[in-house]
Amino acid sequence: MADAITKNLQNEEDIFRICQSAFGEAKVPVHIRELTDGFCNAAYDITLNDGRSAILKVAPLSDVKMMSCEVELMAAEVGAMKLAARSGIKGVPKVYFYDDSREICNSAYFLMEKLDGVSYASVREHLSESEAAWINFQTGEYLRSLHEIKGRQFGHFCRKELQRENWFDAFELLLGRIVKDGMDAHIEIGVPYEDIQDLLVKHKAYFEEVREASLLHWDSWDGNIFVKDGKLVGLIDWERSMWGDPLMEDRFRFHTVNQDFLKGYGYRDSQGDVVELSHAEQIRCKWYDVYLYLIMMFEVFYRQYATQDQYEWVKGMFLPIWEELRQETVGDAGKEV
Repeated sequence: MADAITKNLQNEEDIFRICQSAFGEAKVPVHIRELTDGFCNAAYDITLNDGRSAILKVAPLSDVKMMSCEVELMAAEVGAMKLAARSGIKGVPKVYFYDDSREICNSAYFLMEKLDGVSYASVREHLSESEAAWINFQTGEYLRSLHEIKGRQFGHFCRKELQRENWFDAFELLLGRIVKDGMDAHIEIGVPYEDIQDLLVKHKAYFEEVREASLLHWDSWDGNIFVKDGKLVGLIDWERSMWGDPLMEDRFRFHTVNQDFLKGYGYRDSQGDVVELSHAEQIRCKWYDVYLYLIMMFEVFYRQYATQDQYEWVKGMFLPIWEELRQETVGDAGKEV
């Protein structure tokens, strides 16, 4: 994965102190391996002298310029994992220790259970079509169960000032903050920034049917899905969890959605065939595409990746989706005309 200035790497002495603070003076690492697949936090696979395995995640330093969607990532991750586990969701890593005091480490960190298995991304190309289909189906079932957990407000998982009583207002806030990130960094996206918020307001009626705030993982790409022996084990990287429309989940995005996932999630008829999303659902999905694609383009610059390959790839998906939304015309009451 791309190198990023957000990664707050720790030396061996730092990691020893962290482990002793969490597990006791007698518990020290005998093996430490940096995990390089992630883009934001520093992460380590640790084996302790009592045989226990754990994953350490360390947040970026406070003076690193982050995007607006990256507020309180670690607090959100720890909180969402604990809530999901309490609610009966399987395959959620247990949080062993969380510390945001900055006394032991120069930023917030936590230690969690190491899930058994490997990432779906690492084995996908070696799986048969039927094996991949089954994992996609299970992912749909898993996320459907997660989305049964409901919140009182929409928006950020734990920051009250970034939450709203209805979904449109919350999404408008989220999107507006990201748009400002792009404008502040003078990132060229191929469309006028001011057109994005203007068009969203015209499409407000498509969001009104979302009445309940569901818990979203929102980063369920193949690298965060853990599998073993052809079965889904669980999900990692809960840091972007939020309260919102289930269709905002990553697996519904233009570049990831597939028929087997939709069947597992429940978009199927009595014969098991996939049923299409409604027109309003399709429009919302395109807006969620826009939101994610803006973030994926902007992080290339905010995190100072070595190349702009991701920016160019994502921009190639963003522009057609934007054009489809721009062609969508609605009347004053949200009726198509």
